Amino acid sequence: MATRTIVLHIGPHKTGSTAIQTFCDENRSVLASNGVHYPSGHWHGQLGSCVADDPLGFVFNVHGNRTDRDRIALEDSRYLENLAREIKSTHRETVVLSYEGFFSLSAAAIERLHESIRGISDRQIVAFYCRAPVSFALSEVSQRLRMGLPSGLDGEEDLPVLAYQDKIPPFVDVFGRKNVLARHFDQTHLKNADVVDDFFSAIGHPQINRQLAPSRSGSENESISAEAALLAIEIAKRSPPPMPGNRFFTRYNRFLSGIRGARISLTSDQRVRILAASDRHSEYLKREFGIAFEGEGQIADGEQNPFKADFIESMAVQLQDVLAELERERADRIGNEQWLGARARSLEEQLHAVYASNSWSMTAPLRALRRSLSMMSSGAVNILVPLVRQALSRAARATSRE
Repeated sequence: MATRTIVLHIGPHKTGSTAIQTFCDENRSVLASNGVHYPSGHWHGQLGSCVADDPLGFVFNVHGNRTDRDRIALEDSRYLENLAREIKSTHRETVVLSYEGFFSLSAAAIERLHESIRGISDRQIVAFYCRAPVSFALSEVSQRLRMGLPSGLDGEEDLPVLAYQDKIPPFVDVFGRKNVLARHFDQTHLKNADVVDDFFSAIGHPQINRQLAPSRSGSENESISAEAALLAIEIAKRSPPPMPGNRFFTRYNRFLSGIRGARISLTSDQRVRILAASDRHSEYLKREFGIAFEGEGQIADGEQNPFKADFIESMAVQLQDVLAELERERADRIGNEQWLGARARSLEEQLHAVYASNSWSMTAPLRALRRSLSMMSSGAVNILVPLVRQALSRAARATSRE
């Protein structure tokens, strides 16, 4: 029996997608008891890879460091089969598939996406959120900087703008206008001022809300401060080109996120350019979906940067040096722990020999083990004591009884 409805949540990014995905991932049993199935995975980006024109260039694969085309094809084929099997086996009336990267798919990829889910459902719905241009730009700039990427504010190319008029019409053409839901990502428009509550209400399950099953995870996408943004820019200047797997983000995000200060802001000129580039997209949303952004040009200028350039540069260099040293220490620690693990296994094997022995002449492994313990550093002993000392005691008692 086909699932009644598949809801394809396409983001886009910086419009609450992480909150929706985290809630769904952490509360599958709650969703199931309310008629909603959320397939395996925190999100469903691999589905986008399955239908993308160029899988190697699709954001899911770029960020996941998936670089082998043949392997991608094989894994994606299996993923699609398993996903279809999982959806067919559920008896819930609604299935939610979510990934903000769906927003960037081409028209041909969207057709393939629709084809992949049409045969296992009665209805297919697309849901997306609309964020006001300046609000989006501020959040997007923060995200780019914490990943070591250019902000896009200094030129006309790659401005932080959501291209709704370019990206949404193909979804409308393929899925039909009545099956495309647009929601306003703004606290004054969201149900209960919460994107999770709003999403489930929009797709016909208003009984599911944040209070029913609060997320256990903290916020993962809070914007960094203006001071952290300045540091990120200087660090990026001194770093190698962006590496696969978001290495810049992995290395620096935790530290950048911990730097408190003023909020990131745009200059008057930057706001004007953002609004001008977003104008046709805003008009499209207003005309086709009745979503209007009011008062965007009234956002006040932010605080002036209180730091001199040489101070920020110096801080960036020091931060890089400290983190590099921490990484070296971590690598040394991991290597030492691996050695200790191998040593513990070796000692355990020796203990087995002791347990099997029936004469003092066979207890040489026990004596060697005691000597090994006495020669280890205090740190190593602390790690091994819970395992080895207890085993030594048992072995000694067993030997004394022989």
